[in-house]
Amino acid sequence: MSDFDSATLFSVKGLVAVITGGGTEALEKAASTAKHANIHPIRADVTSKSDLSAAVTHLEQKHGYINLLIANSGITGPLHTGLQKDGSLSHLQSTLYSLSSEGFAETFAINTSAVYFTVVAFLGLLGNGNEKGNVEQKSQVIAMMKQFATMLAPHGIRSNVIVPGVYPSQLTDNFFGNLKDYAKDFVPAQRVWTPSDMAGTVLFLTSKAGGYVNGNVLVTDGGRLSIIPSTY
Repeated sequence: MSDFDSATLFSVKGLVAVITGGGTEALEKAASTAKHANIHPIRADVTSKSDLSAAVTHLEQKHGYINLLIANSGITGPLHTGLQKDGSLSHLQSTLYSLSSEGFAETFAINTSAVYFTVVAFLGLLGNGNEKGNVEQKSQVIAMMKQFATMLAPHGIRSNVIVPGVYPSQLTDNFFGNLKDYAKDFVPAQRVWTPSDMAGTVLFLTSKAGGYVNGNVLVTDGGRLSIIPSTY
């Protein structure tokens, strides 16, 4: 029964992980509070191939490999405001057409293209990690990561997707502020996330417990999708 010992089943001890996103300030704060001082922020623009290459070189020199890559960078993108519930078609058209095309391009560059190039940039280090002893824009990213699961399977590299629901963050603060609870018809769990909700999901996929999971999409949203069937 030793294989089912919870102390080792969910252990990620010794793994080298790369997490993109959050901004330098957030990463530096996380690093300063890390219990074992083992979080090291690296400043890089995920839309820049040269920055990604520099980050890879830095990690290659420092560790020589990585075991986990979480491509998490993202922005909200253009938002339309002022839509009227019973507005005319012309009002709907003018509101939607007023969105910035540059904003769409920037959002796609960060939320989709950058994910692709980030994954590709770190493939060599992920492969080295195996030798030592891995995990409209959203739908595109999901499809892309499933394709990576197929392409990388022969190389022993897993690719999974975590789909969070309404998680308060720098991206959602403007919408939800300090809201602590949700109505049941918005989120069936009737609460906001806790750090353990996301940490547990990541821990499952990256530890021995999730070692048999590949090409999967794991939704953690308090049941939000269950009340919006058309989004499945």
